[in-house]
Amino acid sequence: MFVVNLYELINKELIWGHINARNYRDTIFEKWDKSLDDILVLDFEKIKMIDFSAASDLICIPISRIQTELKGKHIIIKNAKNEVRENINVALDRQELCCMNLLNEKDYEMLGKCSDGLKEILDVLYEKKKADSRVLADTLYTTVQVVNNRTTTLARLGLIKRKTEDAPTGGKQYVYESII
Repeated sequence: MFVVNLYELINKELIWGHINARNYRDTIFEKWDKSLDDILVLDFEKIKMIDFSAASDLICIPISRIQTELKGKHIIIKNAKNEVRENINVALDRQELCCMNLLNEKDYEMLGKCSDGLKEILDVLYEKKKADSRVLADTLYTTVQVVNNRTTTLARLGLIKRKTEDAPTGGKQYVYESII
């Protein structure tokens, strides 16, 4: 994991404005790219406020890019307090995106637009760390088709890892892993 403490990077308690956030994002991405890590953690500890445009530039645009040119990359938020969460949540929700906010070592919440079905799969993967569609379907008392639809969405958003492995019956299957 590549962790960026935004307070240390910015040296301010407020993240304000489109242009500032774009510059911070470019700096973060340049450092993240050099690190070769696939998970970026944006640590909001000591950040007291982020406005809507900064939240959109700093979080929504990178998550959108994960769906296209940054496949296999993941972004997590950490330590986002109420005032920070509010604008991040609105920005993500308006763009129909979602992101994890790590509250502590054991708990997380979802920000943005995340259905209960997606959250259920995230919770199971968080507990099990790794599972295939059949295990997820059996655990959630649903069908493999429902699980496949939801895991495709989660993988596209960069909220889980999806890998191909040999199936016990022969052939290939997807296996899903938690990113936290």
